[in-house]
Amino acid sequence: MNRVLRPKCKCQLLLILIFILGFALRLYHIDFQDIWRDEAASINAALQPAQMIVDISINDTNPPLHQLLLNLWMKVFGKSAISVRMLSLTFGMLTIYFTYLLSTLIFSNATYRLLTALFASINPLLIVYSQEARAYSMLVTFAVATIYFACRMNRNARLDVYLYFILFSLLGLYTHNIFTVVMAAIMIALFIGILYSALHHKKNGLAFQHCDFKYAALSYICISICYLPWFIIMVQQYGKVVSSDFWLPFHPIKGLIENYGWFFTSRHYNSSLTVLDWFAYGFIRLFAIWLSIGGIILELGNSTRSLLKLSLLVLLMLGIVFLISFKTPFYYVRYMIFVVPILLTLLSYGIRDFLTLFGRKSAIILTAIFITSNLVFYLNNIAQNAFKAEYQKALKYIEFDPATDIILHPHASTFHSFKYYSDFPSYIYNPNRDIPYYEGLAYISGGDYYDGHLAKYMRLWIMNLGKDGRFERDLTRHGFIKVKKKHFGRRLFVDLWLLKQPAGLFGHSRKLDSPVFYDP
Repeated sequence: MNRVLRPKCKCQLLLILIFILGFALRLYHIDFQDIWRDEAASINAALQPAQMIVDISINDTNPPLHQLLLNLWMKVFGKSAISVRMLSLTFGMLTIYFTYLLSTLIFSNATYRLLTALFASINPLLIVYSQEARAYSMLVTFAVATIYFACRMNRNARLDVYLYFILFSLLGLYTHNIFTVVMAAIMIALFIGILYSALHHKKNGLAFQHCDFKYAALSYICISICYLPWFIIMVQQYGKVVSSDFWLPFHPIKGLIENYGWFFTSRHYNSSLTVLDWFAYGFIRLFAIWLSIGGIILELGNSTRSLLKLSLLVLLMLGIVFLISFKTPFYYVRYMIFVVPILLTLLSYGIRDFLTLFGRKSAIILTAIFITSNLVFYLNNIAQNAFKAEYQKALKYIEFDPATDIILHPHASTFHSFKYYSDFPSYIYNPNRDIPYYEGLAYISGGDYYDGHLAKYMRLWIMNLGKDGRFERDLTRHGFIKVKKKHFGRRLFVDLWLLKQPAGLFGHSRKLDSPVFYDP
């Protein structure tokens, strides 16, 4: 009896250690980056009452579940950077858990189950989005959970499997509109699996019977009914996206290659790589890309699993997004992050069935180098790379005098972060009201714009992303001249503009004192 229990206890202990490692990596430097504009928009919206959150989401491009949950979270834990990002960290840990559960359906050997969980815990992309107060970490969790229960829908499945499938499907659909791709891919993959079983007269435990097909169909009907209210809104939101200029370009071949590599490294690394970083980066891409592709091919050709193949599922998800991107370019690593746990599972599959052909010792050594490379590249490069704008430093730089100054934003993007960090009044200066929707237009009210006379102020503090020629010409036309400009990372600049001849009490021009700057 002890001999039977000992391996199980060892496996559980190793799994706990993997979870501890994943938690530590996600907690490390969680507040190193400032809250950036998209995070700030989500947080500022989540601070509103529930009905207003729903209204904002309807006018935006995604469902309200993340912001509603963030609203409850902040009521308990506050709105500090650590607090709001801990919600995403929590879902990041759940992603590791469901990835492990998914691997139990693929591997009978505990080694490959643990290896898959370890890959999920150290994957740089999953770590990065576990440290961001956005919906992407939730999206991944609900996607891998939905896929896990979809894989369990077979002739031996209990009713609770279908109920969990319905639950996580709805949670995902109300988290992000891109989740419709997951649901479409699962439906197509299930249909192909059922058709394959029927044509080849499969009678193993994974094949559907007619009554099981009815349960799956009923599950999709229930999901459709519950999602219908938002589906109508989602169609309208997609129409708005299609009719407007999207913020991403689409280069089919380049995008296909780049994004597949970013699934394993993320794209948030410092391009000034050291020799050690170069080795780690190169080895991660070489090892993960080829072995995950090998895993896709091998699992696709495995005839013992006739129902839902992960390889088919990931190809369908990537293919659907790729085709959509010819109309609206969603083929970007952030929007497709939900495929990462599946690819990591298939990576383990490739190690088991392909790499081991070169010998067990070689497989162990190369896998160990891959694991070490992930840790080195994340800790030494990504975790130290301030790839987001430094809004807190920018705010300290501004010497604001409410009697003579006004703070303006030519873009809504900087407005959101300023509003999160500061109680100073600031406004969006955009007389044409042509702010694009992807800058968080839905989160802006009429009172956030400035429509008054600029000449009544002596100094304008401008938070800008790069150089806006039209905006600067407008300020010059109003009699202002730019005297200071300072960069705070990620295209964020703070400019100081002075009125050339500010009028005194009796119409005489008066000289401004030299502004005082605090340069942290």
